[in-house]
Amino acid sequence: MKRYLAFLAVLLLILGLIACADGEQEDVTTSPDPSLTDGPSGTSGLPTLRIGALFTLSGDGAAIGESQRNAMHLWLDERDWQIGPYQIILNYRDDQSSAETAVAGTQELVETGADLLFGGHLIAVCRAIGEIAIISGVPYIIPATTGDDMTQRGRNDLLIRTGGSSSQATHPFGYWAHSMHGIQTVGIIAADSTFAHESVAGFMRTFEESGGEVLGVPVWVPANVSHFVSFLDQVPREAEALFIQFEGADTKRVLEAVRDMDWERGDELIILAGWARTDELILADLNPSAAIGSYFASPWLPTDARAAAFAQAFESRFGQVPRFHAMEAYAALDILEAAILEADGFADNFEAFLQAIRNIEFVSPKGILTIDEWNNVVQDIHIRQVPPDGTLRNTPVHTFSAVSQFWRYDPEEFLALPVYDRSFNTEVHNRLLDDMRLYPDEDS
Repeated sequence: MKRYLAFLAVLLLILGLIACADGEQEDVTTSPDPSLTDGPSGTSGLPTLRIGALFTLSGDGAAIGESQRNAMHLWLDERDWQIGPYQIILNYRDDQSSAETAVAGTQELVETGADLLFGGHLIAVCRAIGEIAIISGVPYIIPATTGDDMTQRGRNDLLIRTGGSSSQATHPFGYWAHSMHGIQTVGIIAADSTFAHESVAGFMRTFEESGGEVLGVPVWVPANVSHFVSFLDQVPREAEALFIQFEGADTKRVLEAVRDMDWERGDELIILAGWARTDELILADLNPSAAIGSYFASPWLPTDARAAAFAQAFESRFGQVPRFHAMEAYAALDILEAAILEADGFADNFEAFLQAIRNIEFVSPKGILTIDEWNNVVQDIHIRQVPPDGTLRNTPVHTFSAVSQFWRYDPEEFLALPVYDRSFNTEVHNRLLDDMRLYPDEDS
């Protein structure tokens, strides 16, 4: 594969793309950590496959990055650091939740011989890795849930996303909330970030199209806010349910603030907590009463036998319940292995590998997975509820099977319209869609 990288030009390009960032960057630093390399203790005589990975190992996102790295170590240890005909060498950097740091770290990984890039969880970081992957010709496995367009309008054969797109879980969640759970009205509060913008838009579209009503407009909360009451006061109090989409500790803060407030309703407010916002590890840090009864969408079930086996092995090894980022990293390696075995290789015939990854089903702790022609995972989405007893295991409520990044929409029509953003309006979006259908040869 081509190793040459015109780094200064790439750096200017990428920093230009992320300058109007998505509100997710923290602890901005431009110097990458020293080289961190893991691999087998001895030599196997096999050809090597060098994986260059970016993890957030410092700052507020460190728990996520550590869980990704730990899951990767667990998976590789279980296979003696071998995948098919290859001995694996893992070389990684701390992205420090910073796209700038990710640029420098990824460039170093490519220059030192990475055959494959892996990791990241923030949209800006994943975009930065993806831009370098495309220009350098090194494939990038994206194990996290990231911005919709990485495998939509901006798709590239070198970008293979096994985690999912921002709106992939909230499309079915919005449909379920009205059509299957009977919620009529909802208010929305979310982080002012690209991931939240796209997640909220996916929920709004299917909730409103199925007959529900979003009261008011989404309340967007800027980064580094520690008190949420003034923002919650902007949400219409007559809403039957509240949809929230935040990251990490902010999920805890907003849920506890909601439970401390008096809502002008005769019955209890229903909490819809977006993408895995009340998964097991977040629950461990919450006051149980803050999350009881809340619903959320997740691509995995802890009651599944494969997921349970993974969780048990992870807890035994690392002493903590795995969050879904760990599950996603582990499942991504399952997919990588299956495709390498099917293609009988990787580095020597990437086209065969790419064809294999699109043509086979993968059985992983996340269930049965496939990859679509845009290189994004198709997976089950489970609606789960925090049980009334406040235990750390959530109760499955409903499963949507084989959910695409396009939900039930026509992909060609979906991609012809603008990507979901902060200003998304279902009525305007569908009017553009109607115009496009009526006048297919004209710009809508």
